Amino acid sequence: MGPDFVQGWCAFNLGLALVLLLRLPWHQYFGALPSYRLWWLAPFGALATLLPAGGSELEPMRELLMLSTVVIPSIPAPFLNEVDWLMLIWGVGAGMIALAFLLGRVRLARYWRQQPRETDARCPRLPIVRAEFGPALVGFWRPVLVLPIDFELRYDALQQSLVLAHESAHARAGDLKVRTVLLLLAIAQWWNPLGWLALSKLIEDQELACDARVIEAFPDDRATYARTLTAGVSDGKRRTPLVCSMHPTHPLLRRIKVLNRRAPSIALRRWSNLLMMLLVLGVSAVAWAADQRAPAIVENPNPREYRVAITMQIDERAAQQFGFGDRSGKLMQANILDHGERIGIEVVVHETALANQVLVKMHLTRAGKVLGEPALAFLLNQSGRIEIGDRKAAGFSGVRIDITVTHDQSTALPGPVMREEPASVPGQLGALRDAGGDDR
Repeated sequence: MGPDFVQGWCAFNLGLALVLLLRLPWHQYFGALPSYRLWWLAPFGALATLLPAGGSELEPMRELLMLSTVVIPSIPAPFLNEVDWLMLIWGVGAGMIALAFLLGRVRLARYWRQQPRETDARCPRLPIVRAEFGPALVGFWRPVLVLPIDFELRYDALQQSLVLAHESAHARAGDLKVRTVLLLLAIAQWWNPLGWLALSKLIEDQELACDARVIEAFPDDRATYARTLTAGVSDGKRRTPLVCSMHPTHPLLRRIKVLNRRAPSIALRRWSNLLMMLLVLGVSAVAWAADQRAPAIVENPNPREYRVAITMQIDERAAQQFGFGDRSGKLMQANILDHGERIGIEVVVHETALANQVLVKMHLTRAGKVLGEPALAFLLNQSGRIEIGDRKAAGFSGVRIDITVTHDQSTALPGPVMREEPASVPGQLGALRDAGGDDR
């Protein structure tokens, strides 16, 4: 699970949290349809992290976000050589939940796949089957309208038209596809309650939006539509995100209360569209500015000198400290012997668009085996940590590295010439010296 994924995941969930905070006041002032459109904030925020990193356009915002999220440079590097046991738990959990939904979907399909298809002039694009439940819309690619066997007895002619209009609105809006995508995202983060809460609220907003579309088509039949909502028989076994049904899924009293509200004026709808556009731009800009996976590297004709202080701990042995320095863009490297093992470190410091930020690229090896190639953004004089390895019963097995980068105010160095000296005590880190001879 790399930094790119973490950035997108954080942006998506922050977008969901923002929608959950705004949806109720948005619905109260602007109506059901604008409130449902708020859910676009989450995917737009996640997609913004995939854009190429910007230059200096958002420097103040990026600097503020970096100062408030110092934890991001401290994200441990991914385990490249073996499957982490946490990832195994995640995969097993997601697989079991997905299998449960899939089995429920298969059982549901048995009710209608073998039934003869019907058509109705009031919804000509939807094939209709009869079953012991419904009305409901099922199917991802080719939705099918499931009507109860007693549909004509349960509803009068006008109520039938309202039911068909509601389910047709679901089909035109592609609500089942939206539900399925968010369901998969919730399963992918099954341990995160925010995903499941967002899924339930998204379905609620879909139903309210469909109610609003039906009332727009039948403006004089609000009372009849409210009675139609109460005429359905709730079947708890059918409560699944993979089914769109106007009856069993949501609080009935709230939906009827919403029907009694006056529709928002044209001016309010225009304001909602404008505010929605500004929110999308704002969330996308914040997600983009916070994305530190690839800060813009600046080519400076007069590169500055930087010193890199490193504290390294190998397995559970005592930590050792050393450092080196050179101009930005120059390779700094060291080979260290510790208990007979050779640890190779290569570091290049790059200047970025921010005056107090650098991008540190590293190449780490242990006994000739590549441990990783992390690239981390650092604020000068602030530290970050890299952990490569795994935790076992006997303790941590791997390499921990704490890094601090500072601006060298002294005379420019000609470039580091690192050499390794045998440790006088086994397990002690060899001294590192540059060409000038002073210890780092």
